[in-house]
Amino acid sequence: MARLETAAGAGPGTAQETQPDTDAGTAPHAAHQAQPEAGENGPEQLSPEEAERRAQVMAERYGTVDHKRRRRGLWVLIGALSTVGIAVLVMIGVGFFAPDANGQRVGFEVVDDTEVRVLFDVTKPEDSTASCTLEALNVGYGQVGLREIVIGPQDQHTVRVRETVATTEKATTGLVRDCRLIDG
Repeated sequence: MARLETAAGAGPGTAQETQPDTDAGTAPHAAHQAQPEAGENGPEQLSPEEAERRAQVMAERYGTVDHKRRRRGLWVLIGALSTVGIAVLVMIGVGFFAPDANGQRVGFEVVDDTEVRVLFDVTKPEDSTASCTLEALNVGYGQVGLREIVIGPQDQHTVRVRETVATTEKATTGLVRDCRLIDG
């Protein structure tokens, strides 16, 4: 329903027709045109020229994406990561199945202030040669003796060995630091 109002500064008898406010407290704008809600009349139809112009404006504003290049880069990345993953798995597999030597202390005996006797088992391939490092420690865990022992090919997979380590002072323990194969 339209109302008639007198314009400010207009003489008597001059009236303007106004539209009622649709929002509480807001005046309608003359330049505002009603736009259909999304889905009400379907998507806005543009001419091919207008669509091309909008696409060009959007490309200038935001840049363009070359989907083929992006897809190709993704496949290259996937291929590179797969290759690295397979290489790591092969290295782990080779290291896991490679023959190794292992030394395990069974016991020790402090002979006197100048030596300690170490009893240990060496597990290695029967036809291989291993080198084991024996260590003697004092009460403060300081190293007081060190000896390298070579164990040649044997008839058994595990061999028990007893060796003496010379010390610079009285040792309180003797142990096997490590064992490793010295031939293929």
